[in-house]
Amino acid sequence: MLVEVADKSLHAEVRRLVPAAARQAALREELGWSLRVAAQDLAYARDYQARQPQSGAPAERYLDRWLPADEDLCALLGPRYRALDPNRPFVAIVATGRAVTADDLPALCDLAREQFSDFRPGYVCLWTADPPGAWEHTSNDSRLLACPLGSLRARHPPSELSLRPATDLRHYDAYLGLYAKHRERDPAHAFYARPRTREEFAALVKAGSLWTVELADEPAGVLAAQDGVARGVRGACVNELVLDPAHCGQGYGPHLSVLLAHHLPHPDNQFLFGTIHAGNTPAYLAARRAGRTDIGGEVIATL
Repeated sequence: MLVEVADKSLHAEVRRLVPAAARQAALREELGWSLRVAAQDLAYARDYQARQPQSGAPAERYLDRWLPADEDLCALLGPRYRALDPNRPFVAIVATGRAVTADDLPALCDLAREQFSDFRPGYVCLWTADPPGAWEHTSNDSRLLACPLGSLRARHPPSELSLRPATDLRHYDAYLGLYAKHRERDPAHAFYARPRTREEFAALVKAGSLWTVELADEPAGVLAAQDGVARGVRGACVNELVLDPAHCGQGYGPHLSVLLAHHLPHPDNQFLFGTIHAGNTPAYLAARRAGRTDIGGEVIATL
C-alpha cells in the first residue's frame, strides 16, 4: 500500500521516464529501511538516544511509528535532528496512508506537537513532488534533482576539465579548505552543506566513489557518487560536489554533473540524482543548467 501511495505521488517526469515496475522496486527499497529499522530496530533507537539524549525520552520513543492524523489519514513519523544537531529538532513524516496535500498540514502538525512534545520539535518536514513555493505558509529545504545518465552523457564538458580517481586521503585537508573558502565567501554555505568527516571521505575513497576535479591539470574540486535509490529513480546518488570558489561564476558548475556522468559505470537508463538545499541558489541553478530536473523536495511547516 505504501509503495502504491508513494508511486502515485511521484513527479510526472519520473512516472514518464521510469517504468512502473522499476519505480516501485526503487520505492520498496527506499521505504524498506524506514519500516525495518527506523520503525522497529531498538538497537538503532538506543544508538540514536545515546547520541541525542537531551530529550530525556526512553529509547523506544526514538522509533518512527504509525499514528492517525485525521479520520482518513495515518502517517509514519518520527523525531529527527537536522544534521544531528541537538539544537535543531524536527518531526519527519516518512510515509502516509494516502497522498497528502497542503490541506493536511494542520492535522499533521497537531499530531507532531501532541506525540513528540518531549523532543521540542521546531517544525514538521515532509516530501512532495510539488515545485518550491507551491504550499502556502511553508518553506523549502532539500530539493531532489535528477537526470537520466544517458542524457547527461550526450553532452561533453570543456576539455580543460577532468576527473582523477582519489586513491588515498592526501586531498582531504584541501577538501576541507574548499568548504572553509565557501564559508568565508558566504556564511550561509555552512547551513546548506557540510564537509564529509575523514571517516566518510575514506569510505568513499575505498569504494572507488570519489574523484578530484582538475582544471587545466590543477586541483579544483571534489566529486563523489554512490549507488542509490530515491523517489522512484535508481542510479548514482551525488554524495559530494564542490568546486573551488576561485573557479565559481565561470560557467563550470553545470559541467560537473556531466563530467561525473561520464565516469560512472551505471547504464544510460539509470539516473544521476542528489539533493541540493533550496537556498543554495548557485548549486541549484548549476544542476538545472546541467539538465537535472527538480522532481520534488522537503516542505517545512513551523510548529
